[in-house]
Amino acid sequence: MLRRVFPLLSCIALAAGLALAAGSAAAQQNTCRYAFDGECDEPKICPTDTDAWDCRGEGTPGANDCFWAYDGECDGPGICPSGSDSWDCSQQGAAPGPESCPFSNDGECDEPGTDLCDKGTDSADCRGDYGGVFY
Repeated sequence: MLRRVFPLLSCIALAAGLALAAGSAAAQQNTCRYAFDGECDEPKICPTDTDAWDCRGEGTPGANDCFWAYDGECDGPGICPSGSDSWDCSQQGAAPGPESCPFSNDGECDEPGTDLCDKGTDSADCRGDYGGVFY
């Protein structure tokens, strides 16, 4: 009986392992800081397979995944993938949050006097949590 069950368990374990590996690979596809900005940033700026949407059209952008989301301008289908700048285009999706500026966590305070970020969207840099430069 054990000889019959072992091959079945081995197949199930192999299938589960492959599914997990595929899922983690899909999750890594657009982790580049500049994903969804309309330019392929691999491999010089971002590691290979982390800017898959811009380089190969792989992956599915979410409601505010566009690099230019929350900048106060609707960057619809010419600049961002369709539906990926929903807050600016239709005030739908998640509201701009504390780190929603595309330049958050870069060590510089980019709000509000620089016109790069809306007030409250680059809060970690502007509080100094990342050694930010204050303006």
